[in-house]
Amino acid sequence: MKKILCCICAVALVFTAFVSVVGAEELCVIKVSTAEGAVGKTVVLTVSVENNPGIAGGMLTIDYDAETLRFQSASVAEEFGMTVTTIANDADKGSVLFGFVGGYGDFCEDGEILRLSFVLRTVSNGFAPVKVRIDKNSLCGTDYKALEYETVDGGVNVSLIESMLGIKDRTE
Repeated sequence: MKKILCCICAVALVFTAFVSVVGAEELCVIKVSTAEGAVGKTVVLTVSVENNPGIAGGMLTIDYDAETLRFQSASVAEEFGMTVTTIANDADKGSVLFGFVGGYGDFCEDGEILRLSFVLRTVSNGFAPVKVRIDKNSLCGTDYKALEYETVDGGVNVSLIESMLGIKDRTE
């Protein structure tokens, strides 16, 4: 009888764990891509969303190494369907703040949000990080409540050989 009771409890425990894992919602992920580049070359990185529960608007900051990278421009991914504005660009600190709000509809698909262009200024330690930062309560869902999310940083893998064979240092 004790063995049967233990088996029933074990099955119930496994079933409960399975239901809680299946029922758990995945967090919205805002992610910066990684690309390869050489000194003096333009590199394009994307900011994208995965597990999108529906975004109505928000603000996000892109932080980058200003000694290694020079921010050139940002363009909105066509399928994003929102108005995006550069609110602040502090090139000395390596920080760009973007605000976005629903235009002709809320964004409910996974995919690209922004395309960021940088020029690789100098050879670094082999990787120039580009990070996405979203302050608490700065990402709004279609229900006009703050979304829970996680961020994934990216950056530029510096092609040291191509950089050494090309240009040693280009700051403009």
